[in-house]
Amino acid sequence: MSAATHFENAPEDNVKRNTHRASYDRDVVLSIFKAAPVVHVGFQSLDGLPQVMPMMATIEVAEDDEVYVYLHGAQISRFIKTNKVGGTNLAITATVFDGYIFGLTPFSHSAQFRSTVIHGTVLPFLEDSDDTPDPMKDLANPELTSKIWTGVMTVALEPEPWKINQVTGAGQVPDNIANFSRDFAARSTAKMPTPPKKA
Repeated sequence: MSAATHFENAPEDNVKRNTHRASYDRDVVLSIFKAAPVVHVGFQSLDGLPQVMPMMATIEVAEDDEVYVYLHGAQISRFIKTNKVGGTNLAITATVFDGYIFGLTPFSHSAQFRSTVIHGTVLPFLEDSDDTPDPMKDLANPELTSKIWTGVMTVALEPEPWKINQVTGAGQVPDNIANFSRDFAARSTAKMPTPPKKA
């Protein structure tokens, strides 16, 4: 890729509908990717089946202007086993959900989100070294546990009326919208089931 401000894209990469809303500007694509808490990675597994895996990721522009994506995964996962030697083609999608849009009729309801698709090739994985972090050792290190906060940060929706809204006053929402927001927040903060202990 050159030092241009836009990604090079083939005709099959072009957005076909609402093209005025599409952008191939590299900064725009990178900003969406960086803002997405989870990306979805498409690849073909060793048994030939198509796979799409949700993964955490980060993206970097190197000094040579190449773009690299780093994916977080376990060594025993299907993704790592399939792609460890490198050379596999991937499609990675990142989506930032901004909120639901409630219109005057059900047909007008929609959602506001930003998304991007990146195509690339897996590089060979580096072998583990003695410097590989050990989470269990970290948990037993009082210097770390006494200084670093650990926990869960949840995400919830806050209703925000449009300018044309005339149902309630500023800062007020009807019960059905408030209930939807509350239920969504309850789902996003639902306690994860405790995994069974190993025998």
